[in-house]
Amino acid sequence: MKNLIRKLFIHHNFKLTELDFGNLYVSGDDIKYYWLVVEQNDISKTLELQNEWFEKSREIINSKEFDKNTSLLILTENDANELKKHEILRIEEDPFQFKKYVLLYNAESLQHLNEQSNNGEAKELLDLIINEDVFNAYKSNYTDYNWRNLLYNIAHKMPFLDINVKVDENLENLFVQSHESLTNLKLIEYSEFIESQFKEEKMAEISSLDLDELIELLVNEVEDGN
Repeated sequence: MKNLIRKLFIHHNFKLTELDFGNLYVSGDDIKYYWLVVEQNDISKTLELQNEWFEKSREIINSKEFDKNTSLLILTENDANELKKHEILRIEEDPFQFKKYVLLYNAESLQHLNEQSNNGEAKELLDLIINEDVFNAYKSNYTDYNWRNLLYNIAHKMPFLDINVKVDENLENLFVQSHESLTNLKLIEYSEFIESQFKEEKMAEISSLDLDELIELLVNEVEDGN
């Protein structure tokens, strides 16, 4: 998983510094954003260790921007269960040091996602997110813990991903069909998920919402069983 995530960061022009406890990424933009990526299968220790991670990372960066523009992405290999969901919620809602995201996956879902994306190539992954067939298969079985679930969880946990495609008639039809289908599932916000990824000038007729908020809402609906 760490290699797949690294490819996505590098594709978005983040610079990598390897630390003994994780990878630290710095955006190449004028306004700097920092991401610390840590593999941590025992996520119960995350909040206990975050102060140490924060201080060691700040020693490398040595910038005031680091204090307010830093996110922590925890990669944890485990099957989904109620205890794990509770622990993830506790970590992600903690307000101290980092804005925190926990990406849960298992070996099977990761293997299949790699197979679908030319061994986790960034462009292939970004294309899969807005692929009509992938989207339709996911919305039909959104509770399945498979590679599609992992794909959209990655999009949720990495809200900076730059996903742009040309809008055509088929894609607009997808939006309409998705809107109608998801209304009955109380997941209407997700029909706007793909829309929110397009450049504004190409989506003048279609409203868009924040990607992070939309997928977070979807994940909450799935976890609640609605």
